[in-house]
Amino acid sequence: MKHENKYHRSVVFCLVAVALLVLACSGQYDISDCKSSARPPRLYPDYSDIVIPPNIAPMNFVINEAGEKFVVDIYADSSSVIRLQSKSPRIVIPTRSWRHLLHRSVGRPIYFDIFVYTADEGWTRHQRVVNRVASAPIDHFLVYRFLRPNYTVQEEMTIRQRDLESYRESLIMTTKTISGCINCHSFNQGDPSQMLFHIRWGAAGMIVARQDEICKIDTRTEFNSSPAAYSSWHPNGRLAAFSVNKVFQFFHAADDSRDVIDLASDLILYDCDDNTVSIDAKISSPFYMETFPNWSPDGASLYFCRAPQLRADFDLEEGYRDIQYDLVRIPFEPDSKTWGEPETLVSAAETKLSCSHPRISPDGKYLLFCMVDYGNFPIFHSSADLYLLSLATGEIQRLAVNSDKPEGFHSWSSNSRWIVFTSKRDNGIFTRLYFSHVDESGVVHKPFILPIKEPRHYQTLFKSFSVPELIRRPIPYRAQQFIDAALDEHLERRAQLAPDTEILPRPDIDSTRTVTDFP
Repeated sequence: MKHENKYHRSVVFCLVAVALLVLACSGQYDISDCKSSARPPRLYPDYSDIVIPPNIAPMNFVINEAGEKFVVDIYADSSSVIRLQSKSPRIVIPTRSWRHLLHRSVGRPIYFDIFVYTADEGWTRHQRVVNRVASAPIDHFLVYRFLRPNYTVQEEMTIRQRDLESYRESLIMTTKTISGCINCHSFNQGDPSQMLFHIRWGAAGMIVARQDEICKIDTRTEFNSSPAAYSSWHPNGRLAAFSVNKVFQFFHAADDSRDVIDLASDLILYDCDDNTVSIDAKISSPFYMETFPNWSPDGASLYFCRAPQLRADFDLEEGYRDIQYDLVRIPFEPDSKTWGEPETLVSAAETKLSCSHPRISPDGKYLLFCMVDYGNFPIFHSSADLYLLSLATGEIQRLAVNSDKPEGFHSWSSNSRWIVFTSKRDNGIFTRLYFSHVDESGVVHKPFILPIKEPRHYQTLFKSFSVPELIRRPIPYRAQQFIDAALDEHLERRAQLAPDTEILPRPDIDSTRTVTDFP
């Protein structure tokens, strides 16, 4: 018994010692005796001097400073401070504390005090990082395409949905079972119940989800041998405008090596109720290449880009840099499906730049678009920048959010206070998604990258994000429903030209070139 009691006492002492050791190791670092640095800390991602949504997921980051211990205080005022301490420069913010902080800080700045310890220097407090929490939230969900930036066919390409208030992600569509390419997903004014996307090769067709029904449409007609491509839903939910393109890809020996131009393109109008395609010489002219349609929020105008039609004997090597697109607006009457006269808003002859991807803010005040040296596929061009056109004054501003790498596909939040766009600024190869706040005066603030749980993952992620679209609610359809619609021949319908349609003459294109329907 005596030996047994001695054994029990030894066990208790060991447990107490372990508990004290754990307590000591988990204790607060003493940063009271710290020196100050005159510069801010280097952070990855660069979450500094930005405006953030009040409903964004925790913005985890890495402190890119040499150190052995790290302390971060995040707060709006002294009454509620999130203190994080770590022996790793990787800073992970607790979700519940972060949400509480943002909720209390709407319309106010939040502060990040960052301390770094080294054995030689002791504790150093870097210059405070200040961000501001916007009053306007961002839409709850983001949909994007996720793929390798290959020239050839992908092993797998997916369309994904991300919950921006957390890190939850779900699969919307995959090419793993359909052996093709999926692209150009589009929603009617951020409504996830009305959407479409295209499948190329394999189970080719346009997948349309509308009124709780999913079907596949073959959009080719006697007028357009190419299927529909870039799309925009009319606000009435019945009509959609599309481009139909003949695309030629080529390569340069240096710099921006991959390139693409249209040899021909037109706009068509698809009626979901009648399953018909309408054309009009004002948007399907044999003298122009029209592309990138986008409806005004009231549906009374269509914005698009157009360039003079190339001749069949066009010399690619000598003339590809001369291909430049204007930004055009045309009035539209939806009941009669009639068009007014096209009006040039931004002239390539005046700017010496080419326009692409017009997207109008839901409040109808601004038009966000790209301009590039030539062509209409900006993500392949380092010169591609974002511009903002005031529809009230006609003033155009090159946005400060641009980098020396391509900025491309972009969209608006439903409240017109946020934009999301693709950029290659991180490494010049893979596109990432960036957000910027747009205030009531049209000022676009410093962008920040999509927050992810493990921020270092971006540095080893060899895939690209593209075609970001903000939506208000989650998509109510499952990936398997889209796959079933793609593979079920009984669900496929062939679009027809609208009655009494006069087929317009088509331009001749160079038959010696390998042409595709999409880049």
